[in-house]
Amino acid sequence: MIYRGACKNKFIIKSDETGLNPAGASSAFLGYKLHAQNYASDDGIWASWKWENNRFEFQNDRYGFLPLYYFNTGNSFGISSSIADLLQNGAPDTLDDAAIAFYLRKGFYLGDHTPFKAIRAVPPGCKLTWSLPEKLHIETNSIPFPYKKNSMSRKAAIKAYGELFQSVIEKMLPEEHDKVCVPLSGGRDSRHILFALDRADYKPDVCITMMHPPPISNEDAEIASQVAKHLHVPHLILQQPDTLVAAELKKNILTNFCAKEHIWMLPLADYVQKNNFTIIYDGLCGDILSQSSNFNEERLNMFDTGKMEQLAIDILGAEGYLPKTLPSYLYKRWNRDIAIAHLIHELEKHTNAAN
Repeated sequence: MIYRGACKNKFIIKSDETGLNPAGASSAFLGYKLHAQNYASDDGIWASWKWENNRFEFQNDRYGFLPLYYFNTGNSFGISSSIADLLQNGAPDTLDDAAIAFYLRKGFYLGDHTPFKAIRAVPPGCKLTWSLPEKLHIETNSIPFPYKKNSMSRKAAIKAYGELFQSVIEKMLPEEHDKVCVPLSGGRDSRHILFALDRADYKPDVCITMMHPPPISNEDAEIASQVAKHLHVPHLILQQPDTLVAAELKKNILTNFCAKEHIWMLPLADYVQKNNFTIIYDGLCGDILSQSSNFNEERLNMFDTGKMEQLAIDILGAEGYLPKTLPSYLYKRWNRDIAIAHLIHELEKHTNAAN
């Protein structure tokens, strides 16, 4: 996916005896829409809203790639790219125990959940309105996924997969004035992107690889260097800061307290911002999109036969160091049973899916 910069924005409405009191951007457009031939008019990574005649209207793209969050207390409403902003502007801070119990075991939040009960992630393909007395109304029209297994052979699937991805890259080549980088790890996703750009006869200005903080190994740098050298693309390796505590705190704010990982990406974010890159090619393709270390035949059989509790237990895995890391009262509060129930509830939303 191509990212053309990022923007932080918010809009808050508070109702009291004086009436409605809006604050922030009364209208906004974040991200970009694709206008190339063969794209639908709303394709791209975007979100927009407006406040007009005491009515708030919001829409976003069908994939919901831009992380935005909202809260609604009935008489007040807020939307922002920052959960911290929402908390500072009146969003209730009661924790979502079930969501946190799952997060502690897997490192991410399910569906539209966040650490806070009253704050939700905006869903993809969303049309959201807020006004009084009607208050909040949400419709979603995200991209439909095929619910039938495909009988295509593996060989044919690999060929079609490659052709589809290549055609997308060729439709989305940068313009002459763009400054472009490709974050290049040792994994297959970023390599696939870079090879597709090369096949399209385009070379980015630079490939950038991050050194990982210990104890993670740094094979990425060696593999990425070989790939960049083979394709004759300049390659830069960025180091991690010596002190990681401050970086961890910064990461928590930037990821809205919703991700265990990604501290290692902060030097990359700082570098591309300071050096005015206009396009970063990053995304899922010939690796994560087509396989998963969490997906196997045993789990698929559990899913197909409706054994959701058994599947949820297997997905969560062993408790590991969690019982000794958390104080006993917090381990009791964010216990395994509520994490399992939370996961089962999400799994059951997808029972008609092929995978």
